[in-house]
Amino acid sequence: MAATLAAATLVVDVRAESPFDAPKRLAATVGCALAAALAFGRARRGSSRWRDLSPASRWTAGLLLAALAATGLSAVLSPRRAPALDSWREILLVALALPVGASLAAPGFRIAAFGFFSAAVASALLALSEAAGWRLPLPVVSVPGRSGTGAMLGNEGLLSIVLSIAAVGALAVVLGSSRRGDRRLAAAALVPIAAVLVINRNLTSAAAVAAGAALVGFRLHGRPALRAAAAAVLVAAAGIALYPPARARVREAAAYLRAGDWNRLLSYREGPWVAAVEMIRERPLSGWGPGTFGAEFVPHRLAAEVRRGARFVNPREESAYVEAHCDYLQAAAEAGLPAAAAAVAAATLLVIAVLRRARGGSPEFRASAAGLAAVLCTGAVSALTWFPLQRPASSLALLLAAGRAWRIAGRGEERE
Repeated sequence: MAATLAAATLVVDVRAESPFDAPKRLAATVGCALAAALAFGRARRGSSRWRDLSPASRWTAGLLLAALAATGLSAVLSPRRAPALDSWREILLVALALPVGASLAAPGFRIAAFGFFSAAVASALLALSEAAGWRLPLPVVSVPGRSGTGAMLGNEGLLSIVLSIAAVGALAVVLGSSRRGDRRLAAAALVPIAAVLVINRNLTSAAAVAAGAALVGFRLHGRPALRAAAAAVLVAAAGIALYPPARARVREAAAYLRAGDWNRLLSYREGPWVAAVEMIRERPLSGWGPGTFGAEFVPHRLAAEVRRGARFVNPREESAYVEAHCDYLQAAAEAGLPAAAAAVAAATLLVIAVLRRARGGSPEFRASAAGLAAVLCTGAVSALTWFPLQRPASSLALLLAAGRAWRIAGRGEERE
């Protein structure tokens, strides 16, 4: 899993039609299948009994299985059945990261996390070099985004989401780990990661980091975390004030907000959002099938424009919406409202359960539980306006963390 997480962040194939995404998806599916085979091929019978799990863990697992089954039914009933079934098979393979994460004891999880953090730091350093004017000799037709500092993910927004997850995870280690070496490594990793988050000027990742950092800080240190949070806000404000592009980005967002121009404030996300809502209106129970949003976007956006009497156009010609830029809306549009509701309920129960576990046990255990909850919270905030579950680098990290959180929530403090 350490190698898979690194590959899902760094691998590219310049010969592929989708040079950034396609090889990462291949690495993720093959890596998850291999990890699951290695993990469960050696599993002992009776090593984890259903009746020994907490009620919250049983409900979480049941809701998640129901969501996967409903997604499969959506694929079977989809008007675009063939691509929907292909997407469902890919979902099942990547979802193996959940039981693999649950199978990992604390030392194994640290090794897997090290692979992710190493790739995140490497990506941050590469993005810093891109900001300084040096780029890899890749045959890129156009540089997407605002700054072109997307490293091996191809887009700085996607990189920022990955780095936000890494930043909150590293912060949890700094605040709660009893290992001095781990704290120093995590603190060193935070420096380039934080620098790139400022350079990329992505508001969603900033909000996600703030939410995750607040959760892990308050859970581990309570009221004293208020001073640290205030200091972090001051440091962030100073960084924005000293970095002209970030300062201009804040002024731009404030101007759109004052003018009530929500479409530009949201980087023209209203188009995919109203298209997703239109898809939900037409097929609320079964959805259109996993992986079909890109094919259904244009006709449903046009239908939404007719219904609402307004245009939802992105003026950038190179922009395309294969994703809804909101994982919650996309899940409901593709798999149906029941499947989306079951998945959200499972995630909510999991976060609540692992936060409860963070109240007791050893300091190391509390830090681990709080860090996992904070990482999942970071992903949940990112999913409001981006699609962390649609990209291998971020989805694998979140699923592995969710599997580990499920193990902690279900079995309590482990003696590993």
